[in-house]
Amino acid sequence: MSEAQAQLGAARSAYESGRVAEARDALGRAEADLLAQLAGNRSPETERAILDIGVARQAVQRGDPQAVLRAIDDAMTSLPPPPQVPTVTYALLPGHWALEGWKYVWVPPETVPRRVEYRPFVLGHYLWRDGEWTWVPSHYASNGG
Repeated sequence: MSEAQAQLGAARSAYESGRVAEARDALGRAEADLLAQLAGNRSPETERAILDIGVARQAVQRGDPQAVLRAIDDAMTSLPPPPQVPTVTYALLPGHWALEGWKYVWVPPETVPRRVEYRPFVLGHYLWRDGEWTWVPSHYASNGG
């Protein structure tokens, strides 16, 4: 959630709780944050959110609660959600038996976590290659694709 969206949420919560001055301050902080963003990157979504915040501030002055909440909601929905940061997962491989040549040997468990990457599993299938059908065994896709 961006700073402006957090401020808009705080403004909505404060106004619903009857803390009008706090809501007015949060709307001002959200507007200042969006104006700073607008200076660096002009986007219609940001301009729309700034206009909606202005409407909300005017509605606060008039004392129109429905218009305030509606304008805050409009401002929040006009802002695109920030991109999701992918989570990084680490895991330990447990001890297991592995086939080495003609016999099984015990592989001890790992003690240092390794990074887990998502790669989809591709089932085995036939593929037309060089004028004949070739069996491609099941495998994990490379580069996540």
